[in-house]
Amino acid sequence: MGALAEAIGGGIDLDAGPHDPLLGGTMVLPEANLVIAGTNCRRPLLLPEALLIAQASMHDVVMLRFDVDRGASFDLFLREGRDVKCCHFAWRSRGGDIWFIPASGKGTCIRATRQGLIFEKWPPFVVLEQRAAGIIRAVHLPSFEGVC
Repeated sequence: MGALAEAIGGGIDLDAGPHDPLLGGTMVLPEANLVIAGTNCRRPLLLPEALLIAQASMHDVVMLRFDVDRGASFDLFLREGRDVKCCHFAWRSRGGDIWFIPASGKGTCIRATRQGLIFEKWPPFVVLEQRAAGIIRAVHLPSFEGVC
Protein backbone atom coordinates (compact mmCIF):
# COMPACT_ATOMS: atom_id res chain seq x y z
CA MET A 1 0.00 0.00 0.00
CA GLY A 2 2.84 2.35 0.82
CA ALA A 3 4.56 1.73 -2.51
CA LEU A 4 1.31 2.45 -4.35
CA ALA A 5 0.72 5.65 -2.36
CA GLU A 6 4.27 6.76 -3.11
CA ALA A 7 3.86 6.01 -6.82
CA ILE A 8 0.64 8.04 -6.97
CA GLY A 9 2.22 10.94 -5.10
CA GLY A 10 0.92 13.59 -2.78
CA GLY A 11 0.85 13.59 0.97
CA ILE A 12 -0.52 10.89 3.23
CA ASP A 13 -2.80 11.84 6.14
CA LEU A 14 -1.27 9.92 9.03
CA ASP A 15 -4.03 11.02 11.43
CA ALA A 16 -7.00 9.74 9.41
CA GLY A 17 -7.06 6.22 10.89
CA PRO A 18 -6.75 7.20 14.54
CA HIS A 19 -9.49 9.83 14.15
CA ASP A 20 -11.91 7.69 12.13
CA PRO A 21 -12.17 3.95 12.92
CA LEU A 22 -13.62 3.32 9.45
CA LEU A 23 -10.26 4.36 7.98
CA GLY A 24 -8.15 2.21 10.32
CA GLY A 25 -5.56 0.21 8.40
CA THR A 26 -5.91 2.37 5.27
CA MET A 27 -3.81 5.12 3.74
CA VAL A 28 -5.56 8.40 2.98
CA LEU A 29 -4.23 10.71 0.26
CA PRO A 30 -6.27 13.89 0.85
CA GLU A 31 -4.99 15.83 -2.18
CA ALA A 32 -6.15 12.98 -4.44
CA ASN A 33 -9.38 12.38 -2.49
CA LEU A 34 -8.25 8.77 -2.33
CA VAL A 35 -8.19 5.99 0.25
CA ILE A 36 -5.93 2.99 -0.33
CA ALA A 37 -6.94 -0.22 1.40
CA GLY A 38 -5.30 -3.60 1.15
CA THR A 39 -6.26 -7.22 1.65
CA ASN A 40 -5.27 -10.73 0.71
CA CYS A 41 -8.95 -11.74 0.51
CA ARG A 42 -10.38 -12.78 -2.83
CA ARG A 43 -13.32 -11.12 -4.51
CA PRO A 44 -16.14 -10.60 -3.57
CA LEU A 45 -14.98 -10.33 0.05
CA LEU A 46 -14.77 -6.78 1.40
CA LEU A 47 -16.61 -5.21 -1.55
CA PRO A 48 -19.43 -3.82 0.68
CA GLU A 49 -16.94 -2.52 3.24
CA ALA A 50 -14.86 -0.68 0.63
CA LEU A 51 -17.99 0.84 -0.88
CA LEU A 52 -19.02 2.01 2.61
CA ILE A 53 -15.60 3.65 3.08
CA ALA A 54 -16.00 5.46 -0.27
CA GLN A 55 -19.45 6.75 0.58
CA ALA A 56 -18.70 7.70 4.20
CA SER A 57 -15.31 9.33 3.54
CA MET A 58 -16.31 11.04 0.27
CA HIS A 59 -13.07 9.69 -1.21
CA ASP A 60 -12.50 7.20 -3.99
CA VAL A 61 -11.14 3.88 -2.69
CA VAL A 62 -8.50 1.69 -4.30
CA MET A 63 -8.58 -1.83 -2.85
CA LEU A 64 -5.26 -3.56 -3.43
CA ARG A 65 -5.82 -7.31 -3.46
CA PHE A 66 -2.62 -9.28 -3.08
CA ASP A 67 -2.30 -12.92 -4.05
CA VAL A 68 1.08 -14.51 -3.35
CA ASP A 69 0.97 -16.49 -6.62
CA ARG A 70 -0.69 -14.00 -8.98
CA GLY A 71 0.44 -10.68 -7.57
CA ALA A 72 -1.61 -7.54 -7.09
CA SER A 73 -4.94 -6.63 -8.60
CA PHE A 74 -7.18 -3.69 -7.78
CA ASP A 75 -10.82 -2.84 -7.27
CA LEU A 76 -11.85 0.81 -7.50
CA PHE A 77 -14.81 2.25 -5.63
CA LEU A 78 -16.01 5.66 -6.68
CA ARG A 79 -17.32 8.09 -4.09
CA GLU A 80 -19.91 9.58 -6.42
CA GLY A 81 -22.28 6.68 -6.79
CA ARG A 82 -22.32 2.97 -6.41
CA ASP A 83 -19.87 2.33 -9.25
CA VAL A 84 -17.26 -0.37 -8.67
CA LYS A 85 -14.53 -1.27 -11.13
CA CYS A 86 -13.31 -4.76 -10.27
CA CYS A 87 -10.18 -6.64 -11.21
CA HIS A 88 -7.79 -4.10 -12.68
CA PHE A 89 -4.02 -4.37 -12.98
CA ALA A 90 -1.53 -1.59 -12.31
CA TRP A 91 0.24 -0.34 -15.43
CA ARG A 92 3.01 2.22 -15.62
CA SER A 93 5.56 3.41 -18.09
CA ARG A 94 8.85 4.60 -16.66
CA GLY A 95 8.39 7.96 -15.03
CA GLY A 96 4.67 8.06 -15.85
CA ASP A 97 1.48 7.94 -13.85
CA ILE A 98 0.03 4.75 -12.44
CA TRP A 99 -2.89 3.44 -14.49
CA PHE A 100 -5.46 0.84 -13.56
CA ILE A 101 -6.31 -1.22 -16.62
CA PRO A 102 -9.01 -3.90 -16.76
CA ALA A 103 -7.67 -7.44 -16.44
CA SER A 104 -10.10 -8.54 -19.14
CA GLY A 105 -8.51 -6.17 -21.65
CA LYS A 106 -11.82 -4.37 -22.21
CA GLY A 107 -13.29 -1.53 -20.22
CA THR A 108 -12.35 1.81 -18.75
CA CYS A 109 -8.72 2.64 -18.01
CA ILE A 110 -8.24 4.87 -14.99
CA ARG A 111 -5.20 7.05 -14.36
CA ALA A 112 -4.20 7.69 -10.74
CA THR A 113 -2.55 11.05 -10.14
CA ARG A 114 -1.86 13.18 -7.09
CA GLN A 115 -5.02 15.08 -8.07
CA GLY A 116 -7.15 11.92 -8.04
CA LEU A 117 -8.54 9.24 -10.33
CA ILE A 118 -9.08 10.26 -13.95
CA PHE A 119 -11.15 8.16 -16.36
CA GLU A 120 -9.49 8.08 -19.75
CA LYS A 121 -11.04 7.44 -23.13
CA TRP A 122 -7.98 5.65 -24.46
CA PRO A 123 -5.58 3.15 -22.84
CA PRO A 124 -2.01 4.23 -22.07
CA PHE A 125 -0.54 1.75 -24.54
CA VAL A 126 -0.80 1.26 -28.30
CA VAL A 127 -0.25 -2.46 -28.80
CA LEU A 128 -0.94 -5.53 -26.65
CA GLU A 129 2.79 -6.14 -26.18
CA GLN A 130 3.06 -2.76 -24.44
CA ARG A 131 0.07 -3.67 -22.27
CA ALA A 132 1.66 -6.95 -21.21
CA ALA A 133 5.09 -5.37 -20.64
CA GLY A 134 3.69 -2.55 -18.47
CA ILE A 135 1.52 -4.63 -16.13
CA ILE A 136 2.97 -4.55 -12.64
CA ARG A 137 2.37 -7.79 -10.78
CA ALA A 138 4.40 -6.83 -7.67
CA VAL A 139 4.75 -10.48 -6.65
CA HIS A 140 8.36 -10.54 -5.49
CA LEU A 141 9.01 -6.84 -4.94
CA PRO A 142 6.35 -4.40 -3.71
CA SER A 143 7.22 -1.68 -6.19
CA PHE A 144 5.14 0.13 -8.78
CA GLU A 145 7.99 1.13 -11.05
CA GLY A 146 7.11 0.69 -14.70
CA VAL A 147 9.06 -1.36 -17.19
CA CYS A 148 8.04 0.14 -20.58
